[in-house]
Amino acid sequence: MKSSDSTGTVIRAVAGKHWNRWGRSAVANVAKGASTAAGTALFSFVVWWLQRR
Repeated sequence: MKSSDSTGTVIRAVAGKHWNRWGRSAVANVAKGASTAAGTALFSFVVWWLQRR
C-alpha cells in the first residue's frame, strides 16, 4: 500500500511537470497567434487607411 502511494505521488509530480511544460507552450502559441493576428489586423488597417486618403 505504502509503495503504491509513493509511486502514485511520483507519477503525479512527473505528470504535473509535463502538464506545466505543455501548458506554457500552449499559452505561448496562443499569445504568438494573437500577436500575429493583431499585427496583421493593424497592418491591414493602416493599408486601408492610407488607401482611403
